[in-house]
Amino acid sequence: MPALFRITILLLLLAACCAPACAAGAPAAAIADAPAPARAFAGAAGLGSGRIAVDGTTRSYSLFVPPRASAPVPLVIALHGGGGNGRVMAVDSGLERVAAQQGFVVAFPDGLGPRPGFGTWNAGGCCGWALRHGVDDVGFVRALIDELQRTQRIDPARIYVVGMSNGGMLAQRIGIEMPERIAAVAAVVGALFADAPPPPAALPVLMINAVDDDIVPWAGGWSPTGFVARSQDRPFLSAPEALALWARADGCAGAPEVSETAAWRLQRYAHCRGGSEVALYAFAAAGHGWPGEGPGITRRSGKRPVAFATADTVWAFFARHRRPPPRVQAGARASSTLMRRNQASVSE
Repeated sequence: MPALFRITILLLLLAACCAPACAAGAPAAAIADAPAPARAFAGAAGLGSGRIAVDGTTRSYSLFVPPRASAPVPLVIALHGGGGNGRVMAVDSGLERVAAQQGFVVAFPDGLGPRPGFGTWNAGGCCGWALRHGVDDVGFVRALIDELQRTQRIDPARIYVVGMSNGGMLAQRIGIEMPERIAAVAAVVGALFADAPPPPAALPVLMINAVDDDIVPWAGGWSPTGFVARSQDRPFLSAPEALALWARADGCAGAPEVSETAAWRLQRYAHCRGGSEVALYAFAAAGHGWPGEGPGITRRSGKRPVAFATADTVWAFFARHRRPPPRVQAGARASSTLMRRNQASVSE
């Protein structure tokens, strides 16, 4: 089935789920009926499935482990768009291909919705079932990272989150709420919300948006698409406002570097605190989708074909950044030194 047709079907289904008839949602027990794991995947190459329990709810995910992964490797958490699931994200994003080439683990978690395989995320101001039911999706991602660090050889300094649309909204929320675990974030046709708190720490952030997006509007506010607007409970920030918010949080100096092609314009703050960076790709005419086509993936993004290697671009951004080691506060160091001296005195 062509990717654009599949996206259209998902959007129509999302519209249906947001109708008043579904306003009450589905019982939580129905959401736990996710497919059983396809096979045990710990230490094995290929795409597998898994489940974890989070706050009494069974959450599911797909996982790609690259061949011959022995040393600690990076982890990418890839969040699907509203009305999708992890398998769709794995097939359509190209991230599995890039993970196999570059040697990182990528997890494709499933959002929750009125039925299995049709998920949304609670990004704080959107969307749908997950927002209405107050699902703790930040907690789910935190628990998933914990689980994968336990079962896979993950480098804790190289854990990244990328999301599309509703998943891009959650990716940025995760960047604000748990920067101590994440080395960088990327949001594709995602958004922040008008009341977004200032991020507490510098974090590299890549945003990819389209000026003609009629689902998550470039200019912010309420979505012009009715069923999406009904999934919001607060307006979006504009893409330029989100860029400015992250640039302030990262202590970026000066004006952004600008480069452009006929298809897109890139603004990049490269001189930020701690080696961080903040970047925004603005596509003139890509619509709402995951832009790009390349080896292993041919996509029609939104309403127009766009030649852009999104998965490769996201990974190139991530690969430039590692989370710095936790800094020990001076007081803690002094206390530790005093304790060692006291212990030495006692032993003498």
